[in-house]
Amino acid sequence: CFVGQISRFSAKPLFDALEYCGMIPTKQAFYNPESRQLRSIRALYYQGYHIVAMGRVAQEQLTKWAIPHIYIIHPAARGKFRKKKKYLEHVRMRLWEHVS
Repeated sequence: CFVGQISRFSAKPLFDALEYCGMIPTKQAFYNPESRQLRSIRALYYQGYHIVAMGRVAQEQLTKWAIPHIYIIHPAARGKFRKKKKYLEHVRMRLWEHVS
């Protein structure tokens, strides 16, 4: 379950990173970090899903809601992670250190 704002600028790098990790992007659940989504996100956590915070806004909201999560840099972030290979490796490392 991925929590964070998804736009046309972030979908491509995120989907590329998920495919790089061997995941099927269309089989994942995506939620915005809004209070009306809280029940759905919390239910997925209690069902055993891993919750991934995409960016600081999502991380802060999940922390506020006391939902354990994995943090990844938002796919539309600027800076050194804007390079595709660095972002792919960042997502792979963050997900696999918690999931495997």
